[in-house]
Amino acid sequence: MNKGKLEKKIIDTIKEKHIEPKPKWRFVLEHFLIWVLLVSLIFAGSLMFSAVFFVILHSKKVISAMRLGLLKRIFFSIPYFWIFLFLIFLFLAYLNFKRTKKGYRFSGYLIISFIFLVSVIFGIIAHGIGTGARIEGATFRKFPPYRRIMEFQGFGEQIPFNRFERFERKRIPRRIIR
Repeated sequence: MNKGKLEKKIIDTIKEKHIEPKPKWRFVLEHFLIWVLLVSLIFAGSLMFSAVFFVILHSKKVISAMRLGLLKRIFFSIPYFWIFLFLIFLFLAYLNFKRTKKGYRFSGYLIISFIFLVSVIFGIIAHGIGTGARIEGATFRKFPPYRRIMEFQGFGEQIPFNRFERFERKRIPRRIIR
């Protein structure tokens, strides 16, 4: 097909289907929203990682009280809920990064590794300031399915260890009674 016929066919298609060009602001807004969503997903992933760190670090006392074998201890100490949720957010962040202007240039392994590494680093920072404990405590108290999962794994009121005791001890009383 020569160039003249192709141009005429394209112009005829545009006229038949009443195709109009999209304004530039729509592309700019879409690009901005993709980046905002990507950053939000990485932030949410880091919060989930801080909860994972909290569960893993504080599950040793609970699991050792259960008198299980080594494999069962490992199985019961893994926070499946948070890891599954993090994998969903990681996948969504990957898809969003691929939709950026130059996202197609990078391999999937590189993108996923970068998002994972950034989430882990910010998750460590968030765990250090106590965010993981707050997220874990709020989820445990206000989300009944999560409470059932954690009680099945041996956490909760069935075990005498209060998994949030370290953070509750830091409360300062308003007045001192003599």
